[in-house]
Amino acid sequence: MGDDDFDGQEEPYSEPRGQLDTPREDKQASKLSSEQRRRLEKKLEQRRLERQIADYECD
Repeated sequence: MGDDDFDGQEEPYSEPRGQLDTPREDKQASKLSSEQRRRLEKKLEQRRLERQIADYECD
């Protein structure tokens, strides 16, 4: 009886597993050149700073 309950839970869980394929694309980031990485890090840092400024201006 407990096995039947578990099987019922296992099936819906297979759908989110399919969605987990998208984060695996992040592993391709290791293939990026160091220059591309630096550019991405600069963009991320700039966005962080812009958010901090926006948060500061809202206060």
